[in-house]
Amino acid sequence: MADEALPPVSVVITCFNLADFIGEAIESVQRQDYAGPVEIVVCDDASADSSRTVIEGYPGVRQVWSDDNQGVLLATIKGIEASSHELLFFLDGDDVWE
Repeated sequence: MADEALPPVSVVITCFNLADFIGEAIESVQRQDYAGPVEIVVCDDASADSSRTVIEGYPGVRQVWSDDNQGVLLATIKGIEASSHELLFFLDGDDVWE
């Protein structure tokens, strides 16, 4: 349960053709011990693999889709724009947090 006294944070994860890794990236954020509210925003930059299907398997994750590949910078900007909170953290879709 989130501690409402702690500030809410948004985690922006970018993805392009990372079906083999994106689930582990999302789960690594979910495993963090931060007690405040955490929003996960995954921006898929028009992946041609099964990334979208993997991402859709995580309820509660905000999903942002690009119709065409625009690059990681624009995907990140879309994630920032879709985020609800002022405190932002960033994670590449093929990385994990310990």
